[in-house]
Amino acid sequence: MASDRRIWLCWPPLVLLVCDVGMTLAGQGPRYWRGDYGTAVELNPIAYPLLALHPAAFVALAAAWGLALGVALLRCPRPLASVLAFAAFFGHAWGVAGWLACLGPPGYAAALGWLLACSRLLTASWRRAGIQA
Repeated sequence: MASDRRIWLCWPPLVLLVCDVGMTLAGQGPRYWRGDYGTAVELNPIAYPLLALHPAAFVALAAAWGLALGVALLRCPRPLASVLAFAAFFGHAWGVAGWLACLGPPGYAAALGWLLACSRLLTASWRRAGIQA
């Protein structure tokens, strides 16, 4: 795979990371935003302590994760990079879908639409990266 095409492996998981972080922050209640960070809502056991500490700590963790992920995807051997890209993509797609599902029946429909759109994004980007999806 040409190195300039490998960048296409990075886009889906990084875009979904940003969406997941945004949904996580949007999903915090009014008490959280008034400074009661102990009311944080997050299922990820790595992210929760930082979200419960302060939203900036959570965003810093997300930025560090995004940077580490991007570097790994560009530097790892292609098979490992593909697996890592898919795992991160799937995890963040599922995270956003989970936040949408919290909205009840309309959220279930939105989550389904979201996951279908994510599938299209992954397929298109992997084709550009030279991977048969």
